[in-house]
Amino acid sequence: MLLSLPQVLVAFVRDWLHFRRLANRFPGPPTLPIVGNLFDCGLFPDPWTLIKWGLDDVMYRYPAGQIIMGPVRMFLLSEVNDIQTLLMNSKNQSRPKLIADALAYCLGKGLVTINGNEWSLHNKIMMPCFHQNLLKTYVPEFNRKSDVFIELLAEYANGDAFDVKRMTETLGVDIIFETLFGLPSNQQRNPDQELFEFILTGQKEISHCIRSPWLYLETIYKISPSGRKAMENLKLGRKFIAKVIEQRKVLHRSKAECLLMKRSFKTKKNTLDAPNHDSKSEVQVESNKKEYRILVDALLQESGNSLSYESVLDELLTVFLAGFDTTAITLQFALYFLAKNPFVQEKAVRELRTVFGSAGSTEVTPNSFF
Repeated sequence: MLLSLPQVLVAFVRDWLHFRRLANRFPGPPTLPIVGNLFDCGLFPDPWTLIKWGLDDVMYRYPAGQIIMGPVRMFLLSEVNDIQTLLMNSKNQSRPKLIADALAYCLGKGLVTINGNEWSLHNKIMMPCFHQNLLKTYVPEFNRKSDVFIELLAEYANGDAFDVKRMTETLGVDIIFETLFGLPSNQQRNPDQELFEFILTGQKEISHCIRSPWLYLETIYKISPSGRKAMENLKLGRKFIAKVIEQRKVLHRSKAECLLMKRSFKTKKNTLDAPNHDSKSEVQVESNKKEYRILVDALLQESGNSLSYESVLDELLTVFLAGFDTTAITLQFALYFLAKNPFVQEKAVRELRTVFGSAGSTEVTPNSFF
């Protein structure tokens, strides 16, 4: 064993040097010794400042670049072809274990923090829930929630400057609830303050964790104030998702009871109207239809089989935080840059009028973008 130790060390150093040579081909902002880019946007920046720095100073200048956060290198891609190549490569499924383990205290064990075969299993279950045919059925809901968002924006038209952050976040939450969770939501008009306190805490802790390499060690993170706060917030998040699951189960039971009553009535009617009618063909046709399940239903069906109940909670929590946040941030930057560039704003208005007409309906349909 002692004789093999030098060989292991040589192999490790060789692989590390090879990775370093490859990594150095990626451009990026100037770095400081040891800490890298850790303090480029302040000592403890809020999530908005961190994201703006990543977009303005890194991704805008370096479409395929890197930043160095202490001992960890992060590679940022913005070109569609680069991202597609990465996602289609089955070998690139592992995340840095130190960061993944630390983030698991904020997000639980979901797609963002798991690796290998476990990641492949979860991904296989979840991918059909984002099929194009299913996404098309969400479009009417996108329209309804967007109409509410526009109505709220109109209240600020021609007035003083205002912050759109909370408005875009409530829109994102409404869309996630109505589509992936299959539950009614009206957070835009009646926001749940407790829910958004949980979201705000989660955002801060994730940002702080990523920018604090000393917290990547599990033993240190668990006893740190930030780690304890993240674990407490994770408990709140799982409790919130558990309530979502129970609401969905209640909705399923109500629908099942209505369906049984409907079929019972239909059977009696068929018996009276056509005694020799064979309903097997109708059932067979229905069973042959391709069904795409919403995310919460797909995961619940696997609960107790290939997934534990805790895994279902964590996946739904991960998708909730990642899904609403990306929608909100994209809208925030779109509105910001449109407001800063009136010429581009006018060009966007002309394009919308070309597609929808100046006085016609502005309702988006699947044909608008599929």
